[in-house]
Amino acid sequence: MDFPHDAYAPEFVGEHPGIVVRAARHLNDICVIVPVTSSPQAEAKHIHRLRENPNPNYPDREVWAVCSHLYTIHNARLRPVTDARRRPVFPRVGEDDMEGIYACIRHAFPNIFRVAAVIERSAATVAVVAEAGE
Repeated sequence: MDFPHDAYAPEFVGEHPGIVVRAARHLNDICVIVPVTSSPQAEAKHIHRLRENPNPNYPDREVWAVCSHLYTIHNARLRPVTDARRRPVFPRVGEDDMEGIYACIRHAFPNIFRVAAVIERSAATVAVVAEAGE
């Protein structure tokens, strides 16, 4: 993903890989990505250190997903990583890393998920009351 070159710190600038956390449903759809960086990150609840680098060109380089920086982009802006022979590669991260990324997103946006939990509880209460009234 090529991030804007006129961004201000701590925004992402230039080219960075990203992990898709919401895939596009069709060719003209958007997806949501979490950017990945090899710049060392301070330990924080919104930072997830990947167990292994999904980029095949730098398998030994440590990388972090910065989960407080969600980007919504058009599907066409995504492009694959290329290997040493410039062939497209579509790396994947492990399930444990994806769970860690989702947990960090919840830490980065606690109010959003707190509201969702309240709505779910309210809906469950309404359902129980409706059943009791019948």
